[in-house]
Amino acid sequence: AQFHLFQEDNDICSCLGGGWKEDNLCKRQGCVPLPTMIPSMIQEVHELYEMFSTRNSLHRKAYKHKTTRIVERMITEAFVEANDHIRIQGTGGRLLKMSEAIDDMLAYTKLTDHFVIQQIRTSQDPQLAQESVIKIMVEESEGKLTAKDFVVDVVKFDYGMKERNPVDCVWFYSKDNPTKPIKVHQNQVSHMLPMVFKEEQLRVYSTGTGREACSLAQSYFIRLCNMKKLAYESQGDEGFAHGSSYLTPVRQPLAETRINDTTKKRKLSEINQM
Repeated sequence: AQFHLFQEDNDICSCLGGGWKEDNLCKRQGCVPLPTMIPSMIQEVHELYEMFSTRNSLHRKAYKHKTTRIVERMITEAFVEANDHIRIQGTGGRLLKMSEAIDDMLAYTKLTDHFVIQQIRTSQDPQLAQESVIKIMVEESEGKLTAKDFVVDVVKFDYGMKERNPVDCVWFYSKDNPTKPIKVHQNQVSHMLPMVFKEEQLRVYSTGTGREACSLAQSYFIRLCNMKKLAYESQGDEGFAHGSSYLTPVRQPLAETRINDTTKKRKLSEINQM
């Protein structure tokens, strides 16, 4: 089921490209007796890496895209603001809040995005006026920003198992011995595969829309990166705050540690072979 969802989303997000196909992988599942897993044919190891790479791309370009994340947050805040002012008729004519509808199937089936947005737009309740709800989404700041004017979002990307390589947990079988489960190490597949399988990005959003507010937000962002020793790079003269734009910082210690450890192991191996 998870494979199918990834395949559907990948087809919808056609801009991602990628040659991973669910059918190719599922058709070559083996019958090796394992208690918790159905092994894959050893020739499909590249297909598995392609699948996990596609998963990562979907999270970057769709599920956890910067616009997606902030829109989700704004909608959530609007719904929380409206929770005490919207009532949904449930079983027995009871009027329930949105947060209570999950316990009543009749009310829950009515709880759609369209229903809630229409309630907000057409309500005569002055506390539920569209302006008061949407106000939490966009505010003029005029350069005087407080902690409430910022949204800090730490986004994690991985191949599905945090720091681990998920293919290391997959069993395979070969044509020569289809009843014997085997493991395939990353070095046996390719030297061009990723060394690190988890990354964290720090995103800072500001509700201020004025030029001065954006400049102030930018300076806070850079100061935070320097305090936390996070790397960021300049992308040129166009972009953020009418000046230099900065890439979202990435936590470096994990990547550096993994790469340095691998380099040390290779050097030790070379010394031992001398």
